[in-house]
Amino acid sequence: MSSDGAHAGISADRALETIVGGKPPPGEDERTDAASLRRRILAAAQRGGEPTGYGDCADMVAGMILMFYGAHPEARAWPVDGEYHWEVDGKAVSAFTPEAQLVRDGPDLSTEVNKFTDGKLNGLGITGFQWGWAVNAARFAADLPPEPNPAIITIG
Repeated sequence: MSSDGAHAGISADRALETIVGGKPPPGEDERTDAASLRRRILAAAQRGGEPTGYGDCADMVAGMILMFYGAHPEARAWPVDGEYHWEVDGKAVSAFTPEAQLVRDGPDLSTEVNKFTDGKLNGLGITGFQWGWAVNAARFAADLPPEPNPAIITIG
């Protein structure tokens, strides 16, 4: 599994810098422990308002997810990104069927967090990488294992 750095306590903006910019992996001095990360992301989410940058926005989202996990512990088992299938009139069909509708299988973490935050999540305009990083940061803060970040493609 490719790492987005969240479980090493790496900030979202520094992790993306490494992935996109080809910079060396973050050093020990750029990492934080789960308790420190937890305090930072909860403070960002509770502060609200407009994020001050890419990393602050990811921190806000991570804090929202962590608060959602606290209110809905069952969501800790939900995947970062869900599975989908195509159907017509309630029956599964090929994606190439012209009238087919895409239907999600199981709960949708982003939809539920958005409801929980009264639409604040959707108002941030986050990227796929920020979402995956935020879920993993919240999972790290909650002492849960990481999930694959849907924005990172592994070839191999």
